[in-house]
Parts: sequence; structure tokens; C-alpha cells
Amino acid sequence: AYHPELRDAGPIIWFKQYACYGLARFAEVRDALNDWQTFVSGRGVGLADFAHEEPWRPPSLLLEADPPLHDRTRGLMNKVAALPALRMRLPEWKVKAAGLVRALVARGGTFDAVPDLAEAFPLSVFPDLIGLRDDGREHLIPYATSVFNAFGPRNALLEQSMAEAMAATAWVAEACKREYLKPGGWGASVY
Repeated sequence: AYHPELRDAGPIIWFKQYACYGLARFAEVRDALNDWQTFVSGRGVGLADFAHEEPWRPPSLLLEADPPLHDRTRGLMNKVAALPALRMRLPEWKVKAAGLVRALVARGGTFDAVPDLAEAFPLSVFPDLIGLRDDGREHLIPYATSVFNAFGPRNALLEQSMAEAMAATAWVAEACKREYLKPGGWGASVY
């Protein structure tokens, strides 16, 4: 909702409340993403600076990494998560989406689009794509909420989501271990 206002504010924006700069225009964002020596990702990609504070989870080997580690990891992920691999799953996802919509229509009345559709559909395809075990998948939404909130300021929203995601974070760490990933999923392919 605020993106047009941010773009209109200028090529570089100073957020006084958070003591940080922001970029919202395509050219500046592209240039920053291509200049990893100046705009370091390995120290965190949100407001937290891992050089001065402990990350709440192990840093991502792709998102929160700089070359050469980022390039190596991205090269591997490009092989595993290539567009042809996604296209192969599209028929399966269409069937799941149609089934979900049919079930919602059959219920009659109204439904809550966030849990019943926007959360339900990704939870029906993403864990299988990764090769996560069947139990505990309900932990993925609280975990994702904490990951998202961790990009912003350390405030009550982040603290609450992190407290609510303690069990979820432990489940994700355990579920992503090699021995628990299902064969054929992206997780096993990465290993």
C-alpha cells in the first residue's frame, strides 16, 4: 500500500525511526542487489545487523550470504529449483487447487480466505515439494510469520511471533535434517 509513496519520496529514503536507508525504485534496487560489496547480505537482509546482534536462527545460505558462498548455493539451487522442475508439478498443483476450491464451495456460505485458501493451498503443496515429513506441518505458518517479522524492527510484533514460533522453529530445524527429508523432494536433492 505504501510502495508508491516510497518510490515518490526519492531514490534513497532515510527512515529516521529505524535509523536506516531504504530503496523502492527499480533501478536503485537492481543496482544495490548487484553491488554485494557495498550492500552486504551476509550481515542480514532485514534491519538486524548480524555483526552487532545474534541472529535468531542460523543465517540462510542463500539469502543472507555473499559471494562466493551465495554463488555456490545459488548454483546448486538453480539446478534443484529450476523452472522445468516447477512446471512438472503444475498439473498436481492444479488438481489440489481445484479440490480445495470445490471443498470450499461445497461447504456453502462464507469462508475466511486467509486460513482456508491463502494458507491452506501453500501448505498442501510446499511441504511435499520440499519433502518435509507429514507430521507437524502446522508449524510452517508460525515459523514463516517469524521469518517475515524478523526482517523488520525488533518490536512487540516480532517478539510475539518469535515466542509463538519456538516449537515451530525447533520442528523446522529437525524436519530439515537429511534423515527426515523424503526422497524426491527439493530438500533431499539439495543434500
